[in-house]
Amino acid sequence: LMMLGGARLAMGDTAGARAFEQAIALDPHSPAPFRAWGDALIRTFRQDEAALVLREGVRILGDDPALLLSLSYALNVAGGASPQEERAWHQRLAMASGGGQVRPGGSRTGESGRPLRVAILSADFREHSCAFFLLAPLKAIDPARVALFLYSTTRQPDSYTERFQTLGTWRDCGRLSVEQVVSQARADAIDLLIDASGWTVASHIPALAARLAPVQVSYLGYPATTGLTTMDFRIVDATTDPHGSDADCTERLLRLAGCFVCFSPETDWPTPALTPFQRGVGPPVFGSFNNAAKISPGVVALWSRVLRQTPGSRLLLKAAGFQGAYGERLRERFVSAGVEAARIEFADFSPTTAEHMRLYSRVDVALDPFPYNGTTTTCEALWMGVPVVSLTGDRHRARVG
Repeated sequence: LMMLGGARLAMGDTAGARAFEQAIALDPHSPAPFRAWGDALIRTFRQDEAALVLREGVRILGDDPALLLSLSYALNVAGGASPQEERAWHQRLAMASGGGQVRPGGSRTGESGRPLRVAILSADFREHSCAFFLLAPLKAIDPARVALFLYSTTRQPDSYTERFQTLGTWRDCGRLSVEQVVSQARADAIDLLIDASGWTVASHIPALAARLAPVQVSYLGYPATTGLTTMDFRIVDATTDPHGSDADCTERLLRLAGCFVCFSPETDWPTPALTPFQRGVGPPVFGSFNNAAKISPGVVALWSRVLRQTPGSRLLLKAAGFQGAYGERLRERFVSAGVEAARIEFADFSPTTAEHMRLYSRVDVALDPFPYNGTTTTCEALWMGVPVVSLTGDRHRARVG
């Protein structure tokens, strides 16, 4: 049944994914069917149902690390839990993954007057959304004050990887064991480690739990607390994490002045172009190029209202999860909410980032999903002259917009 469900999903047979639900009925004490069914529900835009399935799995099976990781992701895209409850889930996830033991930090002994030794741990030193926010700050580091190390677990290096490799001492950690990564950090005498992946790369967690540096910081890659007792700080700003929200995180919040990210556009990106609507021809086009998993039932309901109240308008969507039957299923959701099918359009994959950016010339207003806002997509839209409408929430991922 597990293989059948996976095959049907791969073929775009979204209804066939119910094989996972049958697998749960046959073996309710295995975490794999719960995770597979939860993932299938997210891929078919039923995020709230996915969270319920995964909660039930944890209730039956207890704190299985993989199951808790799936639940934490589902809560990110579906919402439905208070900030305090999400902190508790992440603490349980960290504990189940070996990150619950307290390993206090402290000052590293060494020669005085030397540059601070800072390591960035990331799987995204490549053409990835996080890379657009890492390049400029890392380029600006003064080597006389900071000795920069890049601990990479990037599996698919590209031309962006080569640019990162010139910024500091490169360490390819992708094939190293946890013990080897820890030994490397000790040998490099790292003073401060910044993790830029969080729970998006769960394999980093055991190394972070073992403490790679006296001070460890979470930044950029994950939109919530890590729950790790060994993660000392989290870099945010006063908009994403207002004063008073500190208790929602296990880390101490460091609020940067202004915005917590620094966007780096490429030189080959096109210049903004006027749309037909801006030239006075036809109705507006709304758009969203965000991860398909962020288009939850609540998002469909609100965006359908926007379309119904803007006669003749259309919605252009672009993401990896909109091909074939998946896109048609989402289109049916909009139709059920009173929007004509022809007003929902899906854009094809863009082979280059420049071509992806050029597609913004077809959009008049970008709509930000919720409760999981866009970050890279919002900056892209603004860079291309497209205004973004964002619904403000009560925690980091719902306030980035």
